[in-house]
Amino acid sequence: MHAPWLARPVFRVSLTQAISACIVWRSLATIKGKAASKAAFLADKTTEPMPTKVTAVAPSSEHLAAIDGLRGIACLAVVAHHCYWHCGQYQWPHVAIAGHSTALSRVLLYGNGGVELFFIVSGFCLAYPLCCKVSTESWTHWFIRRAYRILPPYYASALLFCLMFAVLRSHSFSLFGMTTPPQGPISLKGIFACASLLNAYFNPSYWTLVLEAKWYLLFPLLVGLWRRAGSGALFGISLLVCSFGTWLSSWSPRFVFLSGQVTIYLPIFAAGMLIARWTAAQTTPHWLIRSAPWGLALSIALVAIAVPSDGSPGVLPPAISWGSVAFFMLLSVLNNDWLSSIARTRALVAVGAFSYSLYLIHEPIVHLAYGMLRQIGLTPAQQFAVYECVLLPICVVFGYAFYRLVELPTVQWGRAVFKRQPLAKPNVVRTLIGD
Repeated sequence: MHAPWLARPVFRVSLTQAISACIVWRSLATIKGKAASKAAFLADKTTEPMPTKVTAVAPSSEHLAAIDGLRGIACLAVVAHHCYWHCGQYQWPHVAIAGHSTALSRVLLYGNGGVELFFIVSGFCLAYPLCCKVSTESWTHWFIRRAYRILPPYYASALLFCLMFAVLRSHSFSLFGMTTPPQGPISLKGIFACASLLNAYFNPSYWTLVLEAKWYLLFPLLVGLWRRAGSGALFGISLLVCSFGTWLSSWSPRFVFLSGQVTIYLPIFAAGMLIARWTAAQTTPHWLIRSAPWGLALSIALVAIAVPSDGSPGVLPPAISWGSVAFFMLLSVLNNDWLSSIARTRALVAVGAFSYSLYLIHEPIVHLAYGMLRQIGLTPAQQFAVYECVLLPICVVFGYAFYRLVELPTVQWGRAVFKRQPLAKPNVVRTLIGD
């Protein structure tokens, strides 16, 4: 069946013209669209600003897990140092270098550099959460959380050593012909200083925790200064305070007691805060990322040159030489895949997880072991085997046991009690990004 109007010439011409017009219009629209897309692409290419700085890669969970690895490195270095420094400083094995005889065991003295690494990691870990997101937590709540995290394990270890010294003072014992060393009386003044974190007592290692507590008190002030004046001003002011504190410490023992050397190590703590901001904002300078491993190597060489291996004062203060090592080590671990993979070694991360307990528990054990073992007259080679290969692992085992029995339960309970929820007060801990 055919439509009769299609047979008419007028309708045939009109239909042909309409179809042709549609085809032409569609073709023109397609060409115009492609031209517009190309123009937009070229406009984007010409108007997009060129980056002025190559930023660091955003830290993944693996990179941040390397921070635990750094804690493990620092803690094991300090324990190895104490097993050498407090256990006779044995000289073995002897080697001759450039006509001078020395002992390779002196390398263990450099384990005290783990203290500076702890300090810079502490500054990083305290500042990094504030750099990543806005927190509505008040400073009062922040202080309560930090106190609950730090104080229960600390008081538990102090009570443990107080009881141990009291028992050994009245009930000494012998083991394989070795008698426990005599213990002096326990001072009430020392107990008060220990409980109030004014000074170390029962455990010489507590001095760094005393210093850390003073940093907690200064942290809101540092954050406020950082937000208002910027990172450069914060670091510059910390250097000035360090210089002034060093000068005061040279002639005033009372200032050293009251400050706990907080001014001397303040630039290291501030450097950790600076690296936290760079890492969170992904603004670490590209040249610094590339040169960080070389800076780490040069810093280690500086320590070898400027810090004597016999414990005597060196050319540079330890805060400068070891502080540079800690700075470039943290930067390298956060931005270098190879060094990060080393720090993320399972054993180092595991030790880093209970490094606080190991730090709290190890040094009195080292002192007690040396007080007994020195009675049998070990040779230097035997001292190295006993103190570094046996005593150090024993300290790690005791640290892990203390972690499981004391620190871990308090941490788990604290996570349930101190949830990070917005509070009503307006004085909040605000973000540092975008200042």
